[in-house]
Amino acid sequence: MTWTCPHHLLFQSVTARTSGFNTVDFGYVGLPMLTIFMFLMYVGASPGSNGGGVKTTTFAVIIKSAIDTLRGKKNVEFFRRTISFNNINKAYSLVLFSISLIFLSAFLLSIFEPKTDFVRLLFEEISAFATVGLSTGITAGLSVTGKIIIIVSMLVRRVGPLTLALALSKKAMYTRYRYGRTNVMIG
Repeated sequence: MTWTCPHHLLFQSVTARTSGFNTVDFGYVGLPMLTIFMFLMYVGASPGSNGGGVKTTTFAVIIKSAIDTLRGKKNVEFFRRTISFNNINKAYSLVLFSISLIFLSAFLLSIFEPKTDFVRLLFEEISAFATVGLSTGITAGLSVTGKIIIIVSMLVRRVGPLTLALALSKKAMYTRYRYGRTNVMIG
């Protein structure tokens, strides 16, 4: 399907991160565009909004952290401000948690919906996780188990990361001792 009208592109790129309104039937959208929309849904909206996803600031902190690490910087800095390692750790934890949930849910969906294209299942799962509401039109045809997986994913996204963030933001318990530092080979 070709999108000749730039208004469709602009509208869909915004709603893929927030509301799930659509002006195009995603059942006819090809793999390259579905991939872009899965990315937009996963990143999601900005904090403080009702939009889903992992949030733009989380994604920005992770990208900036990776760039600064590759450049050999000791601190992650945004606009002459240093991001705390606590925030960086929360961002990485949220992304790891969300990718794990999406992977597990998509895996389970592929088991219980073997006749459905995996990319379409992944699109539905990411849309559910990000609480966007976009669909390729397969949701109604999912089995009861498939629908439950989608529902649980939506609920965990709305409750889980918030609970995870609260658990991680508690004051750290300090002890009077500290183990020796070590380096672990990464990559």
